[in-house]
Amino acid sequence: MSEKRGDVPVSKLRSKLRGIISVLRLLAASGQLSYLDRMTSALDPDTVKSVIYEVLRTYRAMLNSARKVRVKVNDEAEKVLVVLDWEGPFNSIDEILGEPRLAVLVRNFSDIVKCGKVIEEVPGLVQDKYYAFITVPLADELSPVYPSEEEIASLFALINKVGTRVVQMITALALSGTR
Repeated sequence: MSEKRGDVPVSKLRSKLRGIISVLRLLAASGQLSYLDRMTSALDPDTVKSVIYEVLRTYRAMLNSARKVRVKVNDEAEKVLVVLDWEGPFNSIDEILGEPRLAVLVRNFSDIVKCGKVIEEVPGLVQDKYYAFITVPLADELSPVYPSEEEIASLFALINKVGTRVVQMITALALSGTR
């Protein structure tokens, strides 16, 4: 298909725009879909660029409120999660997955939504109870993913080259069940 119509291989988008897609996935998982809606309905590149800047500002603010929580995942491995929000408390993971909305989030956004049992006291959370956590996408063990200047410039160049249709592909990738 012609690149003029905005058709870019999905694998190329996933690899070149990993950070941006991860941030959009976080916004989608946390229910902040207005950014994705505005991006997909934008008719010109300047509008998309403006929304991207808003997305990055929102993400930065979200990171400032993140906290580390030590949990036990699958009743086995202890893990530190960088958490933005949570649902709970619950008595078991099965109880979490019994909530249809949470089951969908856990299944489709498993890179962002994690279930676990709190094993260390944290203000606002009950120790030894289970929660569904909205977590920060991580580049490594505890470092948040953050789109680089190069990645952002690459997105803007791609939009200028092939048009805003490519943004629909990016938002679809952010909403998809795979990452």
